[in-house]
Amino acid sequence: MNENLADIEMHRKLRQHLELEFERRCEVNSRYSLRAFARSLDVDSSYLSKFLNNKRILSAKGLNTFAEKLNFPIELKLKSPKSKSAKPKFTSINVDQFKLIADWYHYAILELTLTQDFKPDIRWVASTLNISHGEALGAIERLKRLGLLTITEEGRWVCAHNNTTTVHPGTNVALKHMQREILKQAHDALEEVSIEERDQSSITMAIDKLRITEAKNMIKRFRRELMEYLEGGESKDAVFQLSISLFPISHRKKGSTTNA
Repeated sequence: MNENLADIEMHRKLRQHLELEFERRCEVNSRYSLRAFARSLDVDSSYLSKFLNNKRILSAKGLNTFAEKLNFPIELKLKSPKSKSAKPKFTSINVDQFKLIADWYHYAILELTLTQDFKPDIRWVASTLNISHGEALGAIERLKRLGLLTITEEGRWVCAHNNTTTVHPGTNVALKHMQREILKQAHDALEEVSIEERDQSSITMAIDKLRITEAKNMIKRFRRELMEYLEGGESKDAVFQLSISLFPISHRKKGSTTNA
């Protein structure tokens, strides 16, 4: 049993490392593809895609190959099972799957099932998230179809995957739609949520744009570390949304100069 758990943990770590490396390369080159990433690893793109989507298990040789090419210090000796302090698992979903659940309440429903006072009732879910009964029903059916939510014979709702990340959605329409919804929620929270339960702040700065890529990586690490901290509490009694924005407000064209 310990051996199986250790093997699963090694796959999880390598999968997360591959996802982060792929996202980093896509940020450097917006045209970078999964096929190109697979070529750099000397593997077939379908093979890589199945591994990233948790549909394939690697052999010891495969683990070694990926680890060496990405300079990832992973040891193939059996380790102890994942501890409570281990990093949370992120399950990759592809762009087509993401399009189906781009509305914010899909993710909120998954998180809601983890709260201590959750009620496996569609009307309760709709009322709690302030969405219509139809929206709740449709979202639940899509989550079940994608395997992200399971409803047992006893009527229990089980979140199959706590955290999801897309295999580089880029700037597709679905992602823009979801971010637009989240920004609207942040705007509404200014008027509707007490200051004790929210933090909305900003800072304006003059920067070196060459540092943007690393800044985005730092924000990603912060998001995941904060999520790990907040989800590590003894009980879960609410679902919160974290939204961080970093964007330019100066739009001077390249090569332009100011008058003396």
